[in-house]
Amino acid sequence: MKRQSVYPYTITEPPGVNVHALREEADLSLRELADRCVPPLSHTAIKRIEHNQGYTQDTLERLAVALGKLLHRKITVADLFYPPEVAGWLNEYKALTPEARARIDEMVHDTHAAYIYRKRTAG
Repeated sequence: MKRQSVYPYTITEPPGVNVHALREEADLSLRELADRCVPPLSHTAIKRIEHNQGYTQDTLERLAVALGKLLHRKITVADLFYPPEVAGWLNEYKALTPEARARIDEMVHDTHAAYIYRKRTAG
């Protein structure tokens, strides 16, 4: 059973902030998430990661897999490093149909190409 923390969470940088947000979304305590990892992690390891106080690629991979299973979507280690505002948008983007994603990709590509063109011709 998850208890409410008496300490406010103040970390704003990835990957800690994203691990914390995903754990909160899954409504798990540090111990519960640690136990869901394969092989299990310690709850103190999860706390250190959430506070950006040290992590390894292997630990982040185990966390990403466990969180992905709990939240029923694919979560990669790269997802943990996106800025928080992008991470939320990216989850919505992944839920779109392939056709909708293709249209967005095309618009982003065209906008970027227009920006590069204007930049080259302006100077």
